[in-house]
Amino acid sequence: MARTTASLLAIGLLATAGRAAGAAPRGQPVSNDATFNYGLSSFLGSGIYTIGGQSVQLYRIPITVDLTEDKGARTRYFAELPITFGFYGFTPTDVLHGDVPTSLDTVSVLGGIEARHTIDEQWRYLQLVALGYTVAAGNSDRKLIGSQSALERAVPLGQWRTRWRNELLAAVSAGGPQSSDKVIRLLEGIEFDRPQSWTVFGRQAAIGTYGVLRWYGGGAAPFATGGAAGRFEPEAGVTFGTAEPVRVLGLPLPRLSLGYRRAAALNIFFLGFGTPF
Repeated sequence: MARTTASLLAIGLLATAGRAAGAAPRGQPVSNDATFNYGLSSFLGSGIYTIGGQSVQLYRIPITVDLTEDKGARTRYFAELPITFGFYGFTPTDVLHGDVPTSLDTVSVLGGIEARHTIDEQWRYLQLVALGYTVAAGNSDRKLIGSQSALERAVPLGQWRTRWRNELLAAVSAGGPQSSDKVIRLLEGIEFDRPQSWTVFGRQAAIGTYGVLRWYGGGAAPFATGGAAGRFEPEAGVTFGTAEPVRVLGLPLPRLSLGYRRAAALNIFFLGFGTPF
């Protein structure tokens, strides 16, 4: 049965997010001096990204279908179908004025099969193979094929819950007049999360912090300056949520994160939805 771990309920959360600085005209991509590779938008995650004083909003809706009948099996298989919607120049406070987007600027669909193997009580290995397709306003369509391998460890540290992830992504994005982009990404991430004594919507609140380092070895990256991809993307932030998910109409509300990411010459502050990595 399908499980969505984020939804367009994120639109409602925008009212509390504050204003992203200096939006560009609606339906227009950010300038050539500060851009993001829309063909790789599925790998950015949900968030409000302020790039070069202009805003790009992405909402990623992960849809997961468990294909394994034996729920106790050490290796289980899942069908993954994340859908990412993007908007240019739409600021969080626009929703307060009743001004919401009437059209999509980017739509990306990524479908694949992920194997999750439990090594022991702390470690698990994940392998995803996926195909994707992206449409962006003012640009040609892009096709994506990729493979993602990850090793995760979850272990308690006193009252803190910790999660560590080591990930390798290899992908090719191609289509239209642009040359093919070959992407190789290494990711190292660690997250600390601690339940609190107070509650949110009847659930125990949880506050955490995280750090991520991404390294791109290929010729493309999600963020670029002047068309040149940055090799390193350090990121850090704090997260807000609940120890157990709050569900609305059967769907869990995503966690919020306030993050800072540096990509090439860019300084990017963003509000994120869902897990930070």
